[in-house]
Amino acid sequence: MKTTLILSIVLVCILTGCATDQRNLSRYFRPNPYMQKAAPPTPASNVKGVIVLNSTPEKVRREISRLGNNGYWLLGEISLMGPSVTQIDIQRAVAKVGGDFYVYATKLRGMNTGTRMVPIAYTSPTSINSTSQGYGSGMYSGNYSGIYGPNTVNGTASTSAYSSTQTFVGGTTTYGREQFQYPVFDHDIVVMSSPGLTDHLLKIGAIRQQ
Repeated sequence: MKTTLILSIVLVCILTGCATDQRNLSRYFRPNPYMQKAAPPTPASNVKGVIVLNSTPEKVRREISRLGNNGYWLLGEISLMGPSVTQIDIQRAVAKVGGDFYVYATKLRGMNTGTRMVPIAYTSPTSINSTSQGYGSGMYSGNYSGIYGPNTVNGTASTSAYSSTQTFVGGTTTYGREQFQYPVFDHDIVVMSSPGLTDHLLKIGAIRQQ
């Protein structure tokens, strides 16, 4: 498999950085010029890869050449500059453009300044107390025997109960802008197909034999 042309594209992006927005990584996919048509998406759960930390063009070249010698095919490359990305982000992007393997090269470019909204003032809510009272009464009667003989007692009884509730109303939070520092990386994702997927892509005409 010839890798010179696509390797040149990959290495240019590693040296210079190509994109500046890390959202929707697949939008930055640059297909291998030898691809005949877009490859159908693959399941993201099937995507695997290797990570080249503190990458250099030489490290990436060696890794791609090693994989190429083992039947892996270069489908293209995703390159961008921005905050960190997750493994799931990479897997989804690779799957969306039809790959099932990737070489991820990343290198710290520097620090950037961003802004975010944070609470700067808080007003406590006020409370309202309320009390309610309940009242009840009833009749009673009874007979008893004492030292002077039997006797009958009749009368009324009453009772009352109180309850109290506390309700909070109001209270506000004021937000303001805060600057913060975050790291910026060069991200380069070389999208590849495993030997099994390569055979399928050749059969459907997505790629052609070199």
